[in-house]
Amino acid sequence: MKITAFENRYASDNDAVKEKAAAKGQRVANTLHQDIEWAGFVEGVINKDEWKTFSAIDKASYDQCKQGFDGFVFGEMQPGKPRSSENVVAFHAIVLDIDGGATVSEVQEDLRQFEYVMYSSGGTGIKEGDRFRVVMPLHSPLTPYEWKYYASSLNERFPYSDQSFSKSLQIQYFPMLNTAHVDKFIYYHGVGKWIDPGNDIQYVPALSLETIVSTTTWSDLNFTSDEMGDLAQAITEHCCNQLGYEDRRILANRLKLVGMDWFTSKTVLDAVARPGATNTSEQIWNGADAAYARVEGLYKNVAKGIRIPAIERRIVRAVQVLPHVQVDTRYDGDWTLAEDEYLSDYVEQMDFSSGVSLLISSVGTGKTKYWSSRKNIKFVAPLTSIVESISDTNNLTRGNVGTWNQIESIINTKDKSIFKDMTLVVDEAHGLICDYSYKSNLINRLISTFDAFKSVVLMSGTVKAEYFSSINFSKVYRLRKPSKAQKNLYPIFCTNKDASIIQHINMLTNRTIVLVNDKKFCKVVQNRIDRKSLIVNADVKDTDEISRFFKSGQMNDYEVIIGTNSIVEGLSIEDKLDSVDVVIWDDLDPDRIEQFTNRFRNVNTAKNVWYFVDKRTVEDIEEYNRDTVVHDAKVLCDSLQSGYERIQTEALRRSFIKQFSGDMAQDMVYFRHGKFYVSSTSVDYDYFSYRAQVSRNDFNVFSQRLHAFGFNVFFPRMEDGDVQSAEQIREEKRIIAEANKKERDMKLDALSADIQNNCVQLGQYGDLYDSTHGSVQKLVVKGMDWKDATAVIEGYKQDESFFALCHDDADFTPTGATIRELISDEAQKVLHKNGFITSADANRIANLVVQKVAAEYADGTELLLKTRSWASDVEKCNASLSNDLNNRNDQALQIQVKQNRSRAVLNRYVRIGKSCTQRIGGKVESGYRIEALSRTGISFSQPVSYMMPRNPAIEELKDPLKRLRGY
Repeated sequence: MKITAFENRYASDNDAVKEKAAAKGQRVANTLHQDIEWAGFVEGVINKDEWKTFSAIDKASYDQCKQGFDGFVFGEMQPGKPRSSENVVAFHAIVLDIDGGATVSEVQEDLRQFEYVMYSSGGTGIKEGDRFRVVMPLHSPLTPYEWKYYASSLNERFPYSDQSFSKSLQIQYFPMLNTAHVDKFIYYHGVGKWIDPGNDIQYVPALSLETIVSTTTWSDLNFTSDEMGDLAQAITEHCCNQLGYEDRRILANRLKLVGMDWFTSKTVLDAVARPGATNTSEQIWNGADAAYARVEGLYKNVAKGIRIPAIERRIVRAVQVLPHVQVDTRYDGDWTLAEDEYLSDYVEQMDFSSGVSLLISSVGTGKTKYWSSRKNIKFVAPLTSIVESISDTNNLTRGNVGTWNQIESIINTKDKSIFKDMTLVVDEAHGLICDYSYKSNLINRLISTFDAFKSVVLMSGTVKAEYFSSINFSKVYRLRKPSKAQKNLYPIFCTNKDASIIQHINMLTNRTIVLVNDKKFCKVVQNRIDRKSLIVNADVKDTDEISRFFKSGQMNDYEVIIGTNSIVEGLSIEDKLDSVDVVIWDDLDPDRIEQFTNRFRNVNTAKNVWYFVDKRTVEDIEEYNRDTVVHDAKVLCDSLQSGYERIQTEALRRSFIKQFSGDMAQDMVYFRHGKFYVSSTSVDYDYFSYRAQVSRNDFNVFSQRLHAFGFNVFFPRMEDGDVQSAEQIREEKRIIAEANKKERDMKLDALSADIQNNCVQLGQYGDLYDSTHGSVQKLVVKGMDWKDATAVIEGYKQDESFFALCHDDADFTPTGATIRELISDEAQKVLHKNGFITSADANRIANLVVQKVAAEYADGTELLLKTRSWASDVEKCNASLSNDLNNRNDQALQIQVKQNRSRAVLNRYVRIGKSCTQRIGGKVESGYRIEALSRTGISFSQPVSYMMPRNPAIEELKDPLKRLRGY
């Protein structure tokens, strides 16, 4: 076997790199190429006394030590060449890097048939979770081409590993022992067969341009003579003397397709032929057929990163209409406006006098201006920035314009007859669907007020009536206003997306807006581009600079605006510009692309959208049938209704609804006044999510939807991005994240101290301080003791959902029959020191939970297997869960918890720590620690009327757990 060792991760064989390091006075790191016996490598791993050592007690000291760790690539590399993927000769092993993605025992079980050696990573004991590497020798070495061929398959087979392991050149570290955590470092040698990717791993196709664009029709190719010459040269340089007969034949097909002349083609085919080829170029050319070629294949014949402009200039010419994309052209009115025409010129032809109407209106039609100035109108928009642009008052009681959440004033109005002659206008109505995941309660309450008004008008430029199953429209009107500027979208599929997008922004010269829905990366982008920029996100939305920018609508001397989703709507840039650039980082639904592109209002010539997404494989997605989804939800409603009506007392019924409310929300069901109903708004969001998923996966559908908005969609290109820059960017994001966390922790610690000292200073330290204090107060109202405020704030520091979990605990009512109490009863039977339970016991208790849920939530049927809330955690059994022949019931419902999902099931109801080990009776057992018999461990006093008799056994179990937590 071959292995290439590096003295540290910066080592290189390249003389230029060494000379550069020496010139800076840096130590020149060495590279060692050597043959190695697998048995010798294993012996070096399992002999822990021979590991090199270091000492680190925290992440900062560990990161410093790691810079000097010895690394390796388990393969052969060309001596004297830089450490790059192009210089790999062959790979001899697969090296998995697991950082909390699975436990040691889980991986051992998964790899039980294979030969491998396992050892702890350097971060063990400093970072949470099991952290280790696994080296698996290959049955036969893989060439770089074969490794690339299997890369996607490796990622699919080993999802628990850091995905970087499948890259063509990912350096890994030799075993290193931290003397501060010696007892936590492990090694293990698994004996078995040497892995053969061809036979042992299911093949998953690697991503290629051919698969991405396979269903799409493009405009004709048009090479200039210079471009054709450049192509011929690029092919010759990359494939010189390398291609056999079959590859030359395929290349000839491609050359005929692009129209390369015979003389140039013969020159290319001669140059790429392997020495000793018996078939002449003329024979191959005469047998070539362009009908069997795809032009995208030319990228396989040129060096990585070479651009072929003639291909990239092509645009989607015609788009096939696929069955899962519904098209509805039926409108009660459909008008196309001239440049100087607006809604006010056509509104007399529309009827908004009753019912709920949908106004699908393009940008620039003046719809907001028209409606916000009418009498007997209540106008609501989702964002404060929209409201502030048309009114000085964000209030539906003192005024007629407000944000969506101001609808509470309508709901709280006792005499709603005052609205019976008014019209409610809902702006940006697409948000009723696409924002449902985090605004569900607000959206449902907003829709609930529709009946109070004479009529309702929903407005958006990017919805269709069929997107709403929750609303029956009395009228649907369409107003079109063609964009004066041409909209062009250029897709770029990236390996190192962050590096690619920064390089691209620096190359642009037009005024630019950048959508980066990652606040850390926003800051990195601003630091790395050499153009004057402004960041817009929730953290700075209330600053004077941002307020002036939104109100003026002028970029002034800013060249680039960088923002999160907060600028997809509400921002209106009024500068009169000839051409602009719009840069989008990561996948975005076509509707949102249209909305973001329209932030530039006055553009004459072109809006160029640069769309950067990660490389990915094309997947098969099942057809979505909304009727089937609704039917399944109705079946669940009937099941829940049956179970609910069998419950005898009102207290138990309340407990039933509370216990399963989260599951019902996932399964698109809600409970009201004793009945279960299908949530139409949830179904609409589910359908929106499906459309977005299809668009991400199917370039044809993606193009089709953008065509409907007037976009030219150009041929995509692949970019790797600079690897070194990508690594630096990741480090910069990490530093920013740590600084943000430190600042957040400092503010929360200050609040905690102020609460203890009874000197809270609201309005002095920002929103986080004030809002967290308000959240604590709400828990106190529900029965939490003020002395627990510190514990709650500490929990919130670690988990932003902690307050929601606290409310779950506050609302929990013990009845003697809840799932939480079942877990407590069973856990106290098998609890060991420090609240430890073994994996076997955790699995047994989780199966009891699953059986109880199936009986109560799914009415004793296999319906649980189809629910969205439980399908990922349960499966059908092949055998009875009990081995006791006297107690087996073969007719019982056979549903069990899936492998490795026990902790997830238990964590729905109590608080279970991560996998750990503990010595029990002289044997080391794997398992978990029960951190609390509730979601948080915070205690709440219950109103007297809801108090239940205490279970002494449970109380006995709680005492040691409370002592363990320091209470």
